[in-house]
Amino acid sequence: MKDQLKSHQNAAVVELECLLADTSQQLLLDVTGLRAKLAEVHQDKLKAEEIVRDRLKDEYDRLVRGLFNTVFQLNHRFDEFRY
Repeated sequence: MKDQLKSHQNAAVVELECLLADTSQQLLLDVTGLRAKLAEVHQDKLKAEEIVRDRLKDEYDRLVRGLFNTVFQLNHRFDEFRY
């Protein structure tokens, strides 16, 4: 009787350890997948930031060129008025 009880206890322990191992493995797979997804999202974020930076740079350059042209035209008008 004691041997049967011990055998059932050992079987229950083995079953629980197997269940724990399966759950741990699944959690590790989930964490690995989440890390991969996080790396992908980080790369997407970097690409989006680069696009925004390029757009801002283009806008800034356009505004500076426009300002320069306006100043040049005003300077030219001032020179015409002066002479």
